[in-house]
Amino acid sequence: MPGAIVLINGYPGVGKHIAAEELAKVIPDAKVLDTHHLDVAAGSVHPKDSAGYNELRKTLRHAVLSSLSNPPSSSIYIITDTILSSPIHLPVLQLYLTPLPLIHIILSCSTSTNVSRLLSDPSRASRGKVADESAVMELRMEEEVARFQTLRGGRVQGLQAEVEIDTDRLDKGLMSGTVAECVMDALRRAGVWVMPRRSSGASLASRF
Repeated sequence: MPGAIVLINGYPGVGKHIAAEELAKVIPDAKVLDTHHLDVAAGSVHPKDSAGYNELRKTLRHAVLSSLSNPPSSSIYIITDTILSSPIHLPVLQLYLTPLPLIHIILSCSTSTNVSRLLSDPSRASRGKVADESAVMELRMEEEVARFQTLRGGRVQGLQAEVEIDTDRLDKGLMSGTVAECVMDALRRAGVWVMPRRSSGASLASRF
């Protein structure tokens, strides 16, 4: 069975990682990669947001994505990332176009919901993730989340689906179920047939 890459993209704190973890419980042989660890590695070498940091951030992603597709893997890789529409970030988005089919899921929500979710996770700062609500609000005012359709327009070879999911009114269980439904449909259209496991997403309904 051919593999695929599922990119879950969005601002810090929108719920990307929990959606990825729950999706991995539904799809057999799925593996989750949180690119935050790559950013931590880049930040240990160069000051954050410096030219060296951004270049190493891109290089590390390229190395990981190249290793997944040469030779093509049979696993479903669920990757969480924050890729914005600035000239620095757009080349990173294009790295995800590999020989493996790509499904791009964008999780969105209002600024107030984003901040509320950010503050509901007290462990973010200790894990080196963005935990400052003012930083997230500033980021949202200055940058949009990158999209292939905006970047290229028309059909993008290798991109099986690009779907934005508004999670404002979705708890974690419903959000995870919606992501799983979109991904399973896109996998089928890409010729990747999987027998889903029973989702445990419903048990998360009260955890936002």
